[in-house]
Amino acid sequence: MQSLYDVIEKTFEYISKDLMETKDLKNRKLLIELAKNIGFNVDEKEILPIFKVHNQNNLQKYFSKSLFYKKDELYEVAIKYPNALFILKILFNFRNGLKHSQKEEILKKIEIDKLFKYRNTIYDIISIVLKVKQKNDKENGLMVEESDSYFNNAYLDLENELSIDTIKQLPQEVKDNLSI
Repeated sequence: MQSLYDVIEKTFEYISKDLMETKDLKNRKLLIELAKNIGFNVDEKEILPIFKVHNQNNLQKYFSKSLFYKKDELYEVAIKYPNALFILKILFNFRNGLKHSQKEEILKKIEIDKLFKYRNTIYDIISIVLKVKQKNDKENGLMVEESDSYFNNAYLDLENELSIDTIKQLPQEVKDNLSI
């Protein structure tokens, strides 16, 4: 769980690294409106952690910068995964519980089938954001449907998209999970 959150955070750090920070990144109402305009589902009654931007360099800030500067990749993510922000909320809650004192309680709450679903969704989002095509098995006679062209086997060719130095900065656990 923690690795899924970490790898999506690194992905958004990568695509937003050249975007300037602005005080508007902390304007929750503006960010919610931008997210809606792009196509994400947002429930204004439910506070999503992705919109709680502070000064720390974290997923919230990276995502907000991408949202504020209307990165094209977010439109693609919103079309395919309009509920992605709710998945990020779930991962955020699990990650915080695992990083802090609630490890055993959190582990009891995790449903394995949902974990795999989240992993597949996060890998797909990463492949969309980084414009990485997924490996497929055409050599073995398996055909990939067009709708599955981004995510077939959950193997990302991140090394081709990111520098080796960037990959080396990822925690070992994240690197291990990328090859699952």
